[in-house]
Amino acid sequence: PASETVEGMSGSTREAAQLFIAAAICLGLPARFVSGYRAIGDGGATLYPHAWAEAHVAGIGWIGFDPEAGESPAETHVRGAIGLDAHGAAFIAEARSGDHGTASDVELTEGDMDGQG
Repeated sequence: PASETVEGMSGSTREAAQLFIAAAICLGLPARFVSGYRAIGDGGATLYPHAWAEAHVAGIGWIGFDPEAGESPAETHVRGAIGLDAHGAAFIAEARSGDHGTASDVELTEGDMDGQG
């Protein structure tokens, strides 16, 4: 539940983004969910699945907010999909069979993000 996430100051990036969106909507701001990756490590060499939110501010437009990182999304954030919530912004589906462990390799190129790749 949201109360456990807030009280414990814990949860996934998905949960933090969902809470931000709910709060923004309560304040009358249109908000949406963004899923993608965040580059971490030396030179941003490692991409991790990540989620953040965007709220529409009159006269400015859509502004990104990463409540988990406590910052606005920057070059380290790679947008994959936008939706009203986490379910609407799920841009990756994966199916596995057999014993392949839990790790996944991800490679992104510029063309992948603009519909050309």
